Amino acid sequence: MASDRKDKIFPIGKTTAIAIYLDDFKKFNMVFWNDKLKKFFIEGKLVKGNEIIYEIRSMRVNEFVDLLDENDIPWRDIKEKYK
Repeated sequence: MASDRKDKIFPIGKTTAIAIYLDDFKKFNMVFWNDKLKKFFIEGKLVKGNEIIYEIRSMRVNEFVDLLDENDIPWRDIKEKYK
């Protein structure tokens, strides 16, 4: 599935950090209910404040963001250091 978004994310490392708010976690779990699906996209996660920061495999990050957009789950690309 190739992304057709104009604002594609161009990864520079092995993973790309994407954050969603804890308030939207229930919606997220409805989309990513299958552990195999989570393992396909997500390499790690960290809860920081009122956000969950997911480390997404860089070759899958645009597909992951497309799924979030299709299901109206707000997200943001983490550019700053978060660990």
